Amino acid sequence: MKTLIKRLSVPIAIVLMAACGSESGSSGGTVVYSGTGQVGSLAALVEFQGDLHAINMEQSVSILRSQALLSADFVDRYAWRAETLHVYEDSHVMLGHSSGVDIYRSTGVADNPVEFIAQLRHVVAYDPVIAHDGVAYYTTRDGSNEITFRDGIFVENISNILAYVPPTQEEIDEGASSERPNSTSMAEYRELADPIGLALREGTLYVCDAAEGLVSLVLEANPEDTAEFSHILTRQALNDVFACKDVIATEQGLILVGESGVLQLDVSDAGLSLVSQIPTI
Repeated sequence: MKTLIKRLSVPIAIVLMAACGSESGSSGGTVVYSGTGQVGSLAALVEFQGDLHAINMEQSVSILRSQALLSADFVDRYAWRAETLHVYEDSHVMLGHSSGVDIYRSTGVADNPVEFIAQLRHVVAYDPVIAHDGVAYYTTRDGSNEITFRDGIFVENISNILAYVPPTQEEIDEGASSERPNSTSMAEYRELADPIGLALREGTLYVCDAAEGLVSLVLEANPEDTAEFSHILTRQALNDVFACKDVIATEQGLILVGESGVLQLDVSDAGLSLVSQIPTI
């Protein structure tokens, strides 16, 4: 993994650019960060349960308490080898890392704010993740410009995981099962060489590919009953090419961040159109 500054220069820019004037919650199928601002799928800093969670230089997660603005509690057991953070409806936080996605739920206890629920495992690769309506979307890549077995977009049903509450030791002693739920694979897309950040807007999945730029896909039910996956990701044609590394879905359209700067796009029936651009200084 690259140094923290190099890996997180894009996500930090996304947090700063999107933090003003964003809406909370989600509507119309749009994934919107439930907090002060919106963040992209490469985010290394998020607000969760009133505290700031940040990936530190040791690739674990630091929690900056809102009551002690200048001090941080380091919780290494919370996330080791973490690369990205995603908050789901302010009840769960998901941590993408090189071998999977760790899912934690809020406990409401200040001294131990989260507890581990489950992990989505995959081949060793970079891993941004987002989730909406009980479904997780994530990409993996190996950083090359050629399509390999490590490159892909994956969709999994995690509704059982999100509903799971671990039993107490007393409940286990009384016969409760300690088995953790698993996710169900819904779809995958293997035709991109280097997919990175992603966002969901009104049923359309937007993915930033390092080689091809912004890619649009729609998740549809698979018409073949005997197929391996219950759904398929179908690529949609775009009217222009937009280079990007991460994307944020907003009520108005999309915000793209890449090496050239920040782009704001309008989304309409006519396609995507550039609204504004802030070039890299």
